[in-house]
Amino acid sequence: DDDPVNQLVIQELLQPEGYQVKSCLNGIDALSFLKKASDPPDLILLDSMMPKMSGLEVCCAVRQTWSRTQLPIIMVSAKSSSD
Repeated sequence: DDDPVNQLVIQELLQPEGYQVKSCLNGIDALSFLKKASDPPDLILLDSMMPKMSGLEVCCAVRQTWSRTQLPIIMVSAKSSSD
């Protein structure tokens, strides 16, 4: 997520449950983190709308290396609709 407040909310929800949380502010940083990681994370929570690279673009790049079972991705969005 590119919003530090949203990142903090996710971190505050997941860390007390024993999860380690790594946050990136954009897709390029996320792909860089994955490339440098010795082991991929167990799960990616991926914002659909981020600067520099959309969540869909990041997802497609991740899928070129890892399958859905190797590295699950959950797409999230804080976008609201007035419909």
